[in-house]
Amino acid sequence: MLSLTPECLHLLHLQRGVLGWRRAHEAQCPLAAGDDFPASLQQQLQASVQQWQLPPETRAHWVLAGDILGLVAAQPPGTPAAALLPFLPSDVRTQPDLFARTGPAGTLWIHQDWLAEIERISAQCGLQLVELYARAQLFQREAARARGAAGACKAVLEQLEGPQPQNFLHLYGANASLARSRVLSASEASQNLPDILSAELAALAAQPASATADPSPAPVLLTSQRPEPAQEGRAAEPRWQALQPRSEADRLWQLWRSDIEGISVRATHEEWLGTLKGLSLGLGLLGAAALAAMIWHDGQLQQQIEQDGSAVRRDRPRVEQARALKARSLQMAAAVQAARALQADNAALAGLAQISAQWPPPPATLLYLRSDAGGLAFAGSGDEASAQALREPGIPGYGPLTELPLPDFLSEAAPSIHLQAKRLPPEAAPAAAAASTPAREGGA
Repeated sequence: MLSLTPECLHLLHLQRGVLGWRRAHEAQCPLAAGDDFPASLQQQLQASVQQWQLPPETRAHWVLAGDILGLVAAQPPGTPAAALLPFLPSDVRTQPDLFARTGPAGTLWIHQDWLAEIERISAQCGLQLVELYARAQLFQREAARARGAAGACKAVLEQLEGPQPQNFLHLYGANASLARSRVLSASEASQNLPDILSAELAALAAQPASATADPSPAPVLLTSQRPEPAQEGRAAEPRWQALQPRSEADRLWQLWRSDIEGISVRATHEEWLGTLKGLSLGLGLLGAAALAAMIWHDGQLQQQIEQDGSAVRRDRPRVEQARALKARSLQMAAAVQAARALQADNAALAGLAQISAQWPPPPATLLYLRSDAGGLAFAGSGDEASAQALREPGIPGYGPLTELPLPDFLSEAAPSIHLQAKRLPPEAAPAAAAASTPAREGGA
């Protein structure tokens, strides 16, 4: 951002980073007057560009005073451009003031010679001229917010501090559209301001088909101090309102961050479109590469699935054989465990052997037998003699025989013999057997 005035050049270097735009450098350079002005401007600008090490083709946005970039007040639609400009339309570059969204808009203009000179200086210093602003646009938003009579014009008396103080007068329409801007001398700003303001307002009112508001006394917005009171016999003292003091760099920063537009010299939209196209092409290539990788990976997975399926089909007989072998091994292990259990405790088989040896002859028939380590239970058919043949001697190793409650599944068979006995401990079994032998002998 370069602010050019007749006395000095203000520079504000902006850089865009990850977090947005930031102010990197700023400087104020005095300029020589007269014929040495262009050379002094280029020299000071070149020194700052080299000191800050700006890259080539850095974009440059110039803010120009009213003696270089002029303004034309808003006019009704259809007003010919030749009636508004002091030069032929082919000799100037123009741009409508788009700040006022409603109503007629003013016009910014600059002569082609000045435009060529500024572009030449920018190019010589390695800068790319992009846009030209009017100095009145620095205060356009504050003029829009200023209090005033409905439909009245507004004016800003700008007092720029520096080695040589500079003064500027900016006039705005009722909708804050740009109307006029001029450079004031020290005497005009301090002594003749009321007359100059009245003359400027009268000039606006005298324009043919002017759309400017009522040229009644307008509020004057000051940047630093109140103007001197009007002398006797001169125009009435204008009303005024104080503006918040800000440095030139702060005003340039606010202008940069706003949506105010100046005279566009070189559009940057094509660069953005090129960048977006490049990014889109890059993203498209990345997407295509990712899609190709996914397709390749899917093919690899399908091939792996087919290979694994073939391996499963090839190994299935072996697996079935291994499963059958495992089942047989488990059965053999269970048989071995059962054999070991029988070897350790053969009470169940002993009971079966004893009941088989003592069972009476036919017609007695054994229908049900349950033998375990806890006891013996059996049921069968036969006459009273068969039952008596079992009850009297008893069964060695078991206690007295008692009646067995018939299970449900034996109810229909109606066995006449249904007895049970508890297994005696090993130490009590021989004594029971010895006691039963003499009894049998005495009975015989």
